[in-house]
Amino acid sequence: MNLETILLVYNDACIRTVVRAVLQQFGYEVLEAGSDAQAMNVALTPKITIDLLLTDMGAESASHLKEVRPDMKVLCISSGLRGMADARVQEQRYTIVEKPLRPHRLARIIREVLDKPQDAGRTRSTGLLQDRLKNLNPAHPYFARHGITSETVQHFGAGFFAGPGKLAGRIVVPIHSEEGKVVAYAGYSVDGAEPRCQYWPDFNKSHVLFNYNSPRCLITEFAISVVVVDELLDCMKVHQAGFPSVVSLIGPSFSEAQERLLTENFYLIVFLLNGSDITRRIATRLMKTSFVRVLADAGGRLPHDLSPDEIGRLMCAVTEYSRTENRNNLVHSL
Repeated sequence: MNLETILLVYNDACIRTVVRAVLQQFGYEVLEAGSDAQAMNVALTPKITIDLLLTDMGAESASHLKEVRPDMKVLCISSGLRGMADARVQEQRYTIVEKPLRPHRLARIIREVLDKPQDAGRTRSTGLLQDRLKNLNPAHPYFARHGITSETVQHFGAGFFAGPGKLAGRIVVPIHSEEGKVVAYAGYSVDGAEPRCQYWPDFNKSHVLFNYNSPRCLITEFAISVVVVDELLDCMKVHQAGFPSVVSLIGPSFSEAQERLLTENFYLIVFLLNGSDITRRIATRLMKTSFVRVLADAGGRLPHDLSPDEIGRLMCAVTEYSRTENRNNLVHSL
């Protein structure tokens, strides 16, 4: 049986090499090109079958190659919202995979594109937020009270929202999907009024990890660690303390979808929580498939109540372990 062939067009040679290795690991034949001209030369080569074009060169380039190879499927790599707005992408209805590229998600999307009929249309994500809140103020005193700098607030796209709407008068933090799209906003009360935190619009909290799109910026099978915290503000505080590979749970439950996001993409999972029963249950559950450590402040304080130095001292207890070591040695404070 012949392998399906992917023409990979990526101008960064280092990233192209890594992506090629991942594609080959998933069982595809890979042809490479670092420019439009090189890609066209490959496409014009007789007796070569190309089942899929995977390109970061944009929809216009893809369309030129499609004129030569009309039966070839197309998957465009996009860096985010700007790429999604590409009129040619919309016109040609190409499927888009957004950075950061993750091996298992990339493999799933490639399989979907190859298996769907020609002209079946561009795959669209559902439940994505269309109305983006504007004029968020990152300098509100609420952040200073929690020890969060304006620089960190701006990094997360958060701020005080004056209104109008359901989140008026609240601290607002955007929440992104796995693909990096804004799906909802969390609104925190600045004066302790209930509810302390509310979300708009409604979305499936069990399918999302806050800040998940940021830690994984490179396709790799090498060891990578992630810190898991309870709340969004905890996540911002740990990021500010110098640990950007941090995600937050949203809501009190832990779903199979969230478990998959962690176990498929990270080698060591570090829980920096409050030592509650749910922490123990989640950690025990993940220990069956992953390396896990659980860290907790001796005084029971949450990360957003700790200083950067205190967070740093806690994190110093974390070291990378080899895959052959006993997993029972990876648990601290359980």
